[in-house]
Amino acid sequence: MERPHAVPLSGKKFFGINILEGLSAGDFWNLYGVTFIVGIVIIIPAIIQPAFLQEVIGIPRNLSGSINSGLQNMSQIATLLFIGYLGSLSDKFGRVVLAVIGFIFTGFAYLFFGYAKTIADVAGLNPIAVTYVCRFMVAVGFVMTWPMFSTLAADYTINPDRGKAMAYNGLMMGAGGIVVFSFLSKLPKLYGIMILFYICFALCIIGALWLKLSLRDRMPEVKATKRSIKVIYQIVAKSPALQISYIGVLIARADQMILGTLVMVWAVHSARAYGYTHLQATGIGGTVLGIQMIVSVILTPLFGYLIDRIGRIPIIIFSFFLGTAGFLILGYVGNPFSKWVWLGVSMAGFAQGVINMASNALAANVAPKPLLGSIMGGKNSMAPIGSLIFLQLGGFLFDQYGPASAFYMKGIVNFVTMLWIVVLSKKVVEEEIPYKP
Repeated sequence: MERPHAVPLSGKKFFGINILEGLSAGDFWNLYGVTFIVGIVIIIPAIIQPAFLQEVIGIPRNLSGSINSGLQNMSQIATLLFIGYLGSLSDKFGRVVLAVIGFIFTGFAYLFFGYAKTIADVAGLNPIAVTYVCRFMVAVGFVMTWPMFSTLAADYTINPDRGKAMAYNGLMMGAGGIVVFSFLSKLPKLYGIMILFYICFALCIIGALWLKLSLRDRMPEVKATKRSIKVIYQIVAKSPALQISYIGVLIARADQMILGTLVMVWAVHSARAYGYTHLQATGIGGTVLGIQMIVSVILTPLFGYLIDRIGRIPIIIFSFFLGTAGFLILGYVGNPFSKWVWLGVSMAGFAQGVINMASNALAANVAPKPLLGSIMGGKNSMAPIGSLIFLQLGGFLFDQYGPASAFYMKGIVNFVTMLWIVVLSKKVVEEEIPYKP
C-alpha cells in the first residue's frame, strides 16, 4: 500500500491535493483545463446526432432509437478494440503524446462527420453507412484522448489524494458538459447544425496545442516487462477490489450513454406531439442534460472528499442505489418535457459519474504502479462492453416497447449490480481499503 511518505512531496497543495516533487500547481491547472475541453468534445455527439440524423441524413423516424444507439456504440466498439492496447502504449511512450495525436485526429474526424451526407452523395454511397464510418473515426480519436487524463491524474497523485484528483477530473468533464447542454445545444437553432462540427474542430486543435505546450508525463520509474492481457487478467482475478472497479464501470458507464442518447431521442421523437420542432426539442433536451451536469459539478467535490474519507466501495454502492432510483423515475414518467425527467436524469447521471471516479480511484490504489496504464486501460475497456450491450438493448426496447422499457431495464440492472458489489465487498482485504490518515 502506497503511503504519503513513500513519494517525495513538495510541501504545497492544489485544492487539497499534495503536490509531488517535480510538479507544480500549474501542472494541475493545465491538466484540468484541457480536461474541460475533453468534456465538451466527447459530449457534443449526444447533442448533434438526433437532429442531424433527422434533418440532414433523413433516417426513418421509427428507427431513431436503434440508429442513434448504434451510432453512439461506434464509440464503444472503438474503445473495445483499442483501449487496452493504447493503455499499454501509454505505459511505454507516455500519456501526453497519445492524447495530442488523439485531439488532432478527432478534430479532422468531426469535419468528415459533419459532411457525411455530402461525401455519400459524391461517392454514390448510402449516407447512413458513411455516417457510421465517420462516427467511428471520431470514436477512435476519443479513445486516444479521454482515458489519458484520468491516468495522468493518477500519475500526478498519491493514494490518499486520488479520490479528490478523480473528482476534479469529473468536475471539469461535467463543466464541459454544462457548456454543451446549456449553451452549445442552443446554437443549431440560430446558426444550423454544422456550427457544432466547426466548434469541435477548433477545440480539438486548441486542446492539442495546450496539451503539447504545457503538460508533462510523470511515469513510474520501474517499467513493467509484461503487459499481456493474460497478466492483467491474473491481477484482476486475484483482487476483489479491482473486480468491483471493473464491473462498476462495465455496468455504470452505459448510463450516461443511455441518458445522453435516449433522452435526446425521446425529446426529438416526441417533439411534434408537444408542439415543438426537432431543433427546439434538441435545445430543451440539452437543458435537461445541462441541469444534470450542473448538479454533478456542485456535488462532485463533496463526493470526491467522501471517496477519500468513507471509502471507494461504500460510495460505489450508494451511487448504484441512486442510479437505480433515477432510472425508475424516468421509466414512470411519460412526458419527456416533464420536470420529473430533470430529477431522474440528474440522479442517474450524477450517480454514474461518481461510480466512474470512485472506480478510477480504487483501481489506481491497488494496481501495480508500473502497470497502472494497462490496468486503467483494462478497466476502461469494460465501459464499451457494457455500453454496447445496454445502449443497443435500450435502443431496441425504445423502438419496440417505448421509452419506459429502456429506463426500467437499466434501473433493474443497476439494482442487481449493487447487491453483487455488497456481497463481493466483504472479500476485500485490509490492504485494498483506501488509506485513511
